[in-house]
Amino acid sequence: MTEPTILAVNSSPQVLAVNSSPQVLTIFRGEKGDAGSPTGFIGVVTSDSVSLQTNYNYFCTSLSLQTLTLPATANLGDRIEINGVEVGLFRVAQLDGQQIRVGNKVTSLGLSGRIDSLAVGDLITLTYQGSKRWIAKLTGNFEVA
Repeated sequence: MTEPTILAVNSSPQVLAVNSSPQVLTIFRGEKGDAGSPTGFIGVVTSDSVSLQTNYNYFCTSLSLQTLTLPATANLGDRIEINGVEVGLFRVAQLDGQQIRVGNKVTSLGLSGRIDSLAVGDLITLTYQGSKRWIAKLTGNFEVA
């Protein structure tokens, strides 16, 4: 994901940013830190497939299945939340060596592992546990493979 262009900043403080490609609307909640990164949780509305970033909340709005790929690196306790809104269905894809635990199930190790949403309104919260392992909390209908 490219660095967003800031369109407006108000006194509350909130930032609204839009990128032309991929189609992403980013909303920062909180002030921007010294390094230019937001200090609050970041919400992203997207209709494209994207590489996920930690501590982001994604709202998927595509008419077709969106593939959202886990980040290559993360810190212990980092989180990602993904919401299928309106018509949005999504797939959480893994990179080499990654795996996601969902209750007593575990995705296949590496590139073949995935979690697919099966219904509009599905919600997944991913928390990084170290060693390329994530744990997922699911609300809705999902296929774990």
